[in-house]
Amino acid sequence: MKSNSDFYWPVLTRPGVAHFARPVTAMAAKIDKDTCTGCEVCVGVCPTEAIAMKDGVAVVSVSEGACVDCGACVGEGPCDAITMS
Repeated sequence: MKSNSDFYWPVLTRPGVAHFARPVTAMAAKIDKDTCTGCEVCVGVCPTEAIAMKDGVAVVSVSEGACVDCGACVGEGPCDAITMS
């Protein structure tokens, strides 16, 4: 499983305070609807609640900023329907 450091790097905004910024080539979570079994595991592990169920399959919210491309959902379900690309 990938860690946040694979997609973000720390940016010091002032001494002792770091924020994480996405690189220009940030990945995006993609869900294969044909592979998704609707187990809802990814919904529970998403730290920003960007994944929801629609018609029995997982979908990533299209709201800007909802998915932060952290990769927490990748490899969590039994079917490996989510990838970062």
